[in-house]
This record gives sequence, C-alpha cells and structure tokens, in this order.
Amino acid sequence: MKSLVVCAAVGAVVSAVMVGALVVSATSAVADEPVSRPDSAFGVGASGTVPIEPVPSVVSKDGAPAQKSLSRTALGTGVFTVSAQRGRAEASVANLNLAGLVRADEIRTWCTDGSGGLEIVDGAVLGLPLPRNPIGNETVSVSPLVKVELNHQIAHDDGTLTVEGLSLTVLPGAPPPSRLLTAPERAALPGLGALGLHEPEVATTVADVLAAIPSAGQEIVIGSATCGRLPEQQTQQTQQTQQTQEEQPAQQDDGPPPAAPKPRIVRAHLPVTG
Repeated sequence: MKSLVVCAAVGAVVSAVMVGALVVSATSAVADEPVSRPDSAFGVGASGTVPIEPVPSVVSKDGAPAQKSLSRTALGTGVFTVSAQRGRAEASVANLNLAGLVRADEIRTWCTDGSGGLEIVDGAVLGLPLPRNPIGNETVSVSPLVKVELNHQIAHDDGTLTVEGLSLTVLPGAPPPSRLLTAPERAALPGLGALGLHEPEVATTVADVLAAIPSAGQEIVIGSATCGRLPEQQTQQTQQTQQTQEEQPAQQDDGPPPAAPKPRIVRAHLPVTG
C-alpha cells in the first residue's frame, strides 16, 4: 500500500513538471513572435531640434476603419486626410505649403496588402519639380541646405510595411559652405523659423545658414502609411473581382440606331355610306 502511494505521488510530480514545461514552452513561443504593427497613418511630423507629434494620426483597431482630417498644422498649411483599416492605410494632403520649402497640389502616400507607393501632383522643393510617381527610396538632390527622400519604404520583421512619402532633412555641416545661396534658397530662409530652426539675420552663403542651424538638425516627414498583409481569403476575393472586371467584354458601340423607313403614299378607294 505504501508503494502505491509513493508511485501515485511520483506520478503527480511528473505530470506537474510536464504541464509546467508545456506552459513555459507555449509562453516562450508567444514571446518570441514579433509584435505586429497595427495599420496606421499620419499626415506630417518632425523630429530633431524641435520634435512635433505627427498630425493628424489614426490607428486601425482590430481592422476597423479609422479616418481623420486637418486643414492646418504647426508646420504649414494644407488639407490633410489620413485613413487606415485592415491591410490598408493612406495619407494625403492637398494644397500643401510647408513653410515655403515644399509646395504641392497633392501628395498621396499609400499602403495596401504589404505594398505601397507615392503619388505627387505638381510638387516642388525650393522650386525644383518633383517626380509624379517616385520609385522606392529615391533621393532628390535639391541643395546643400536640404536632403529630400521620396517613397521611403521600410519592411519590418513582422511582415508589415511603412511608406514615408516625403522626408525632408535640413543638413548641418553640408558642403560646400562657401557656395552662394540661390534665389529660391534665400526666399525659403523664413521657413527655417517655421520649422523651429534659427533664421539667420544675414545669409549669402551656405556657411551663414549652417551657423544658425543647431547640430541636431531637423527632419520632416510628409505622409506616412503602415499596413500589414490582408487575410488570404480577402486577397483572393479582391483578385477574383479584378479578374472578373478584366474579363467582362466591353460594350460595343454600333453607332446610332437605323433611321425609320420613309413613309409611302398608298392609294385606296373607300366606300361611301349613308
């Protein structure tokens, strides 16, 4: 009888150890999985000397649609609209004027099912025209004062993608400091104050501007969209819908309907009654 009790006790201990090992293993597996970023978007934000929180900003909770709009920010004017839902995110701005440095009729940054892009309508930085559909991670040489990166795409470990539409960085210490400022650069100097930087009282060369810029510099992002992959079933439904639309024959235009037949005069004798 005593041996049976001992065996039962040993069995209980072994079972407890096995259950504990399974719990620890499951917990460890969950902890090792990367935390998936939610679908989100924002209109404009800044980091560096004067950090500015992104506005307007939305985050899709459990895949539900979310949207916000804003017509004016601390960095400039424009009608900002951001939206996010499961597998999709978009940030757009119309009639943008960012402290005289960046102007555009529209900048649209989008992300869908793990891929994204950028569209710019009549955009310019310091008067230099920007391409309409920039390729991924394209850098535009504007001037020694600023660096512009378009359609900056960041692939995260959790499978999500972040697309930063337009990133503008004020470069401290950019060579050559002896170069004379161009007319568009001089016209944009008041915009440095709007970005939180010091506006030089007198500036004729790049060195004059660099002397007024703190070492931290300033970076502004216009349009950011982060999205994950759509569920496989929803992706298949989207592809089937697109395929059905492509396979539908176009309605043929056969021109106007045929003309009505020309009337004819028919002679006939009617009997007279009465």
